[in-house]
Amino acid sequence: MTITRFPYEGLGRCEAVVSDGLVYAVATDPHCADGILAQTRNALDELSSIFEKAGSGRPGLLQVTVFLSDVKQKEEMDTIWIDWIGPKENWPQRACVDVDLYDGCLIEIVVTAKLLRSAPQYLSLNRRAESVKSSSSIAFASPAMNDMAILLYGWFYEANTIGFRSS
Repeated sequence: MTITRFPYEGLGRCEAVVSDGLVYAVATDPHCADGILAQTRNALDELSSIFEKAGSGRPGLLQVTVFLSDVKQKEEMDTIWIDWIGPKENWPQRACVDVDLYDGCLIEIVVTAKLLRSAPQYLSLNRRAESVKSSSSIAFASPAMNDMAILLYGWFYEANTIGFRSS
């Protein structure tokens, strides 16, 4: 089983993980804009960007949990959601939950979606490391140093290929 992780700038988490034909992703408004309408739009734009990287999209959505800092804003959020989600064929099972979110964040969207296409430019670090090992382009006297060099190569490749968002 291959697990592909899409790192996020925050420590200890990824914005998406792909495994067994499923995409697990989370999106918020990276700018914490004013108001639920702007934050919903920005979070859904962020989710679209994550889907593009991970190989899914709105037609692949299976389950969505929308966390709202004020569930009374659900109706406003829905105006943006309905426009974004599109035709009935895209409608997932969805729940909205009232929670305390971090300061300034009004919405967080957690999804499970079907993998619709592969994204070859976003290989897992494990697969990339294996290809580096087999190419023999890195060689140190110590096996541990070889492994460290391979991991660093994979990380730098990932950073240059995908790019990391700046805050």
